[in-house]
Amino acid sequence: MKLKALVLLCFFSTGLAQTQTFWIPQFGEGGTGLRFGSTITIVNLSSEILNPARARVESFGVDGTPANLLRRVTIAGPEATSAVDLELPGLGSELVSSGSDDPSQLSLGWTRITTEDNLAVEVLFSIFDSATGQLLTSTSILPRPLTREATMIVSVDGASTVSSVAILNPPSNQETAQVTIDVFDRFGQSVGSGIIDGCEPGERVAQNLAELVPALAGLEGFLGTASIRSTVDIAVLPLRQDGIELTTQEALPAR
Repeated sequence: MKLKALVLLCFFSTGLAQTQTFWIPQFGEGGTGLRFGSTITIVNLSSEILNPARARVESFGVDGTPANLLRRVTIAGPEATSAVDLELPGLGSELVSSGSDDPSQLSLGWTRITTEDNLAVEVLFSIFDSATGQLLTSTSILPRPLTREATMIVSVDGASTVSSVAILNPPSNQETAQVTIDVFDRFGQSVGSGIIDGCEPGERVAQNLAELVPALAGLEGFLGTASIRSTVDIAVLPLRQDGIELTTQEALPAR
């Protein structure tokens, strides 16, 4: 009877395990002059020492095909790869850094982390001086939840400050994403709209809002918001760049 109970318990434990997915719409490595780098930190929130957590990290190009954007250390030395499997002890943590087959070229895409365990994830983006290796600026994000509506802050100064958005249509979707972005000034008045069309499942699109909404081009000291609406669930990452300073922003709730 005890053996039967143990088998039954194991069956239910396996059956109840649910896979959770962390989506990171921006990830990359490389560049000349200025080098872009990304680092994922994964933390096991469980304290069970005898039951380590497992996670799989995968990287993809902007077109959704597997891409070697991750760094793995082997006996022969570090190499670029598109997938890394991790095992984390209770309360343990692990780093996964970006990699590239050709570090002199900037390679961008997105990453996905899947697990059946209780994990937390943070991503750090950094820009380095390629010649000296000196860190120039960095910013961090949490993985993006999937949504069909969101709000982002828009800042444009007509010179070096640029607001952009990275959008990922997950491969689990069966439909092309059509994303409408409506921009409003600080008084809530409409400035203009733009459409990101034809983002296929698995694809990632990054768009400068001043190019998407021509009315923003040339504005000085503009501060406002943008309402983002998609026909399918997407991951949204607002970005702001001022010269070499790259800042990630939270996607705010829909209005």
